[in-house]
Amino acid sequence: MDRVLHFLSISGVGGLVVSVGAFIVFFIVECFTIPPGSYTFEPPNLGPGSFEPTLNRYQRLTEFIVGLATGSIVLLAGTSIFHADGRLPQLYGPALVLLAMSIVWLVLFISCTTFFYEDWKHHPEIYKHWRYRLIVTFGFSGLVSFALGYLRLGFALMGH
Repeated sequence: MDRVLHFLSISGVGGLVVSVGAFIVFFIVECFTIPPGSYTFEPPNLGPGSFEPTLNRYQRLTEFIVGLATGSIVLLAGTSIFHADGRLPQLYGPALVLLAMSIVWLVLFISCTTFFYEDWKHHPEIYKHWRYRLIVTFGFSGLVSFALGYLRLGFALMGH
């Protein structure tokens, strides 16, 4: 029990717990809201290739958020040289981990979306509910981790 408490007291672990917790909550919610079955990327009335503009928007949004998160991490890590001991205060730990986890979730989101779409184009019957749930969960986990990371960063900058 002492090891668990020690692990949870490490700076940044709180951000990891929140991000993974968000992933679990979103997945459970998606299990209730997305019924089992096969799904399609393209509505039948729009024809082939109609998902590609949407995929392009997803990719651009992901690039933008990953760029912001990465830049923030690098900028904060670079400022550590200005501190007396060469390290960032522990207040920044959870925010940095949340931003890092947003990058992980969003890279998984766009990678799985692209992979599943390409796979679906060749084998439409294999795009099942579990793939759809996974994509939605990765996307929302990334967005929430990013938002919470910046919110936590704001509080850390204020010294709280």
